[in-house]
Amino acid sequence: MNTTSKNTSTLRDYDKDPIVIEDYNPLFGWWETIYVIFPIFILIFLFNPFGVEKGSMISKVLLMTPFALLPMYREYKNTKNHRNIFFKNKHLLYCHDEHEVTQIDLNSIEKIHRTFDDFYHSSQNLNDFYKMVLLILFPFVIAWKMGLLLTKFIRYLVINKSINGYIVFDAIIIESNTNEVLTIFTRNAIERELVKEYFWRFKNIDIDKLAKRYNIFYGYEKINTGENQ
Repeated sequence: MNTTSKNTSTLRDYDKDPIVIEDYNPLFGWWETIYVIFPIFILIFLFNPFGVEKGSMISKVLLMTPFALLPMYREYKNTKNHRNIFFKNKHLLYCHDEHEVTQIDLNSIEKIHRTFDDFYHSSQNLNDFYKMVLLILFPFVIAWKMGLLLTKFIRYLVINKSINGYIVFDAIIIESNTNEVLTIFTRNAIERELVKEYFWRFKNIDIDKLAKRYNIFYGYEKINTGENQ
């Protein structure tokens, strides 16, 4: 994986030597799920809101846990080490292995913000019904967001062995005039500097000065990875 810039006297040709950054956004959902579900099960066990015998409660919790985690584990397994973002001269390319998931031409970029959300693909958009459900479950959504922040912080600490350079808004979200969405999460200062250099050169944008964007109205991805074609 190439994430280093070449120190030459000529400008980098991103078609021949693209920046390639592994996408961790799909993996955060798995870590968030663990963060949220286990405390909920512990609270159910401690307060026993259903009034059942504790032995029966333990068996039910142990039975429910795999079913609660299975959907996100499948996504984790299917995406880990398979998703990459390629930075080319005229476009950004989001791929699952060799299959193109999203292509955004630089000229088509309509909005670009800083974010910490793991909303990275247009298939995560929700209809009005599910948006209303999330509003009703707003406290749960806040807990989920806290889980996202915690998992990102732990991930940064594990990878970099230090909190130096850590920022909360560690990603940029790009929206095109064709309704495509792409979120670029940078794992460390080296990757962020490469991305910063790229957008300054091609879009005259300083990503550190972008406005912030928050979003709660999104769900799991529904991406065709090309495996069934």
